[in-house]
Amino acid sequence: GEKGGVPCLGLVVGATDAAALRQARMEAKGLWILSPGVGAQGGDLDAALMAGLDEEGSGMLVPVSRGISRAEDRAEAAKKLRDDINDARKRVVEGKSKKEDGIETFQTEFIEFALQQGVLKFGSFTLKSGRGSPY
Repeated sequence: GEKGGVPCLGLVVGATDAAALRQARMEAKGLWILSPGVGAQGGDLDAALMAGLDEEGSGMLVPVSRGISRAEDRAEAAKKLRDDINDARKRVVEGKSKKEDGIETFQTEFIEFALQQGVLKFGSFTLKSGRGSPY
């Protein structure tokens, strides 16, 4: 169905894959994204939000049950989650991302992906020219 001319549908994209969230957000700008996987399943809340929130800092539903239900102080865990989400929303609206070690989150994700794919390596290498690489 539709509501106000907008289709009533959304996507489910795991919070454990920030690259997939980023791609989904680019392709489906007006849709809501349900993004499970934060917390116990290993998804990084900040990376997921930075990748999946729309330019207004909205458009995502992030279910986090174990992180709250199994916390010693459930009320405090819920408040911290709320605050972390709102901090990320603010950064998205301001066009900023959380930096890790002086680089942007997306840069860290790219480096990790390149290392996993084996296209980025560190050490001493002999270049095609026969010279040694200092990197």
